[in-house]
Amino acid sequence: MSAPSATASAENLYGHKEVAAFRAARPPISLMRTRARTVITTYGRDFAVASTLFHRPTLAGKVGRQMQTWVRFAGRVARGCRARQHHRRARKV
Repeated sequence: MSAPSATASAENLYGHKEVAAFRAARPPISLMRTRARTVITTYGRDFAVASTLFHRPTLAGKVGRQMQTWVRFAGRVARGCRARQHHRRARKV
């Protein structure tokens, strides 16, 4: 699977290889973002899911979402076991 272009309307990335390919292909400029509505849901002491919305000044009218799964194995924390990020047009409320 090839990495999505930086101008794609959505990025749905699964696993380290896809995330790394996307980051290597995009220009490293205008990546600043503001986060909103971050929610971390825990399931016991060793598993959690983090979800956040974000906005970039360069993508006016669109909202992005990023999700990560965190799990602790034998006292160590591994984050981003699965990461997914995409942008959609913001809905009027």
